[in-house]
Amino acid sequence: MLPHGLFAINKPRGKTSVDLLNALKKLLRNGPKKIKLGHGGTLDPLATGVLVVGVNDGCKELSKYIKCEKIYSAVGLLGYGTDSYDSEGQVIRIGHTQHITKEMILNLLPKYTGEIMQIPPLYSALKMDGRRLYEYARKGIELPKDIKARTANIYSLTLLDFTFEHNFKPPENRVKNRVTNKITNETTDKITDEITDQITKLHISSESLSNESNNESNNESNNESNNESNSESNNESNKNELNNESNKNKLNNESNKNELNNESNKNELNNNPIFKIHVECGSGTYIRTLVHDIGKDLNSEAHVVELVRLQQGEFKLGINTIEWEDCLNIENIFDALKKYNQNTLPLTK
Repeated sequence: MLPHGLFAINKPRGKTSVDLLNALKKLLRNGPKKIKLGHGGTLDPLATGVLVVGVNDGCKELSKYIKCEKIYSAVGLLGYGTDSYDSEGQVIRIGHTQHITKEMILNLLPKYTGEIMQIPPLYSALKMDGRRLYEYARKGIELPKDIKARTANIYSLTLLDFTFEHNFKPPENRVKNRVTNKITNETTDKITDEITDQITKLHISSESLSNESNNESNNESNNESNNESNSESNNESNKNELNNESNKNKLNNESNKNELNNESNKNELNNNPIFKIHVECGSGTYIRTLVHDIGKDLNSEAHVVELVRLQQGEFKLGINTIEWEDCLNIENIFDALKKYNQNTLPLTK
């Protein structure tokens, strides 16, 4: 007998929602009869967390989950803007982050709470003139018109963390293909030049500080050496000892300065801050756009480096979801379908 109903999996990172459905079809296929599968709302390849799956008659219930409230946690890396608004894309903007504080982000949150307007990302499944937006982006085709802003509802938005201490790395991808974007009216060639200029400025700024520090230290070292030499006797052995000690100290100072300068350059270019948010929202809300817009309002850039769907309707991550690895044993799927059919909880919002 073919199964039917609903269950939810914990989607792994790096897989598309369609990839997982295709894999499940192979697992659940029973003889010549076709099995129908669907999901209650796409998760980005980068994202993990709750993905509601409908099996056969259960697919009729999926529209409820597309429209219901969802809860996410997201981490945004400041200082880099990408074409996809997440770390899977290519860098098209670089912004400064030294001026950003936790208080600045907290002050922005009310602006993004309630009914807001969002422009969906270029890399999204929305259709324009019969074609998915991500198809335009991947093939380098100019959009026939601007992407229109859409209404989104965010019921709750909380800042969970703001820190410079993290393990997230800056995106490695830079724009390679010449793609004209209708939204920005700029070519990626120009954007790439801007990125190069901004990185060069950061290097020049760090080198200037390093040179000033070296000049000041050399002057101080020379003055100290002259004073010590004038105050000592003419004994040659004493002078040699002093000179050797002076040279040793000078080398140590230069070594320490180089370490500090290298660390300064590392922090400037690689250790940009992150912020983590908790979002309770309605249907059609783009968390990538939310993070992107927050970065812009901070006079910088930002993109998503981690996105987790914690809840969709009554399905909660870690409570009534199946780990993807456990789906390989179809008995776990049958058990989940049985539990859902026996005890269906009401949907939230």
